[in-house]
Amino acid sequence: MTVLDDRPGQVWPRAATIGDELTALADRLSLDVLTAAARPAARALYGEVAAVYGQILAGAPGVTPGQRARVRAAARTLAAAGGCADEAADHLGRIAAHTVDGVVARRCPETLPILVTAGNLVLRDLLAATGEAGAHQGTRPRRELVRRLVLGGEVPAKQRSTSWPPKTT
Repeated sequence: MTVLDDRPGQVWPRAATIGDELTALADRLSLDVLTAAARPAARALYGEVAAVYGQILAGAPGVTPGQRARVRAAARTLAAAGGCADEAADHLGRIAAHTVDGVVARRCPETLPILVTAGNLVLRDLLAATGEAGAHQGTRPRRELVRRLVLGGEVPAKQRSTSWPPKTT
């Protein structure tokens, strides 16, 4: 990169549409999923989320219940295939960040609140669906605690750890 390339107002070459960029990014990220068996499920999940963002950028007022249901179904499939919710959440964050960068580059700030809300909803759907899919693991109190946290609750006082922060002498 030269000084001339970094001039104010410089427009970088982009793919045909930001939707194409999101699809390409989703495909690349799905290849990074550590469990090879979960890669097709990750691709489906990331593709659903990229489609949600693409439709919002095209003027949709937000994420629809049908889209959220597809995201949850894809997340359950990912969990069943051995995919990691943390890794998927990181990848969804990267897709969201790329989308926000595109909005900023196109100077469309009115779209940002809709994108942030949609990103929050698809992340909650991911966590809820992977929690449901993995509900057979762990003890019943742990499953109940996870369910409560996903729904926006807090850890009950009796279940909070009293050993943190560690005591220093």
